[in-house]
Amino acid sequence: MIFFGYSLSVSILYTIDVFLYAFSLGMHLIVNFLLYNFVLCFFMISLVSC
Repeated sequence: MIFFGYSLSVSILYTIDVFLYAFSLGMHLIVNFLLYNFVLCFFMISLVSC
């Protein structure tokens, strides 16, 4: 019974850890994408205005 509770808590922690890792990876990709688009847009605007 104690072992079952321990394995359950470990699996829950592992699931939360994997979820947080995937979430942080997704946020990192989204932030990189937005920064890339912003730089590209700024570059295009500077090219057009010149």
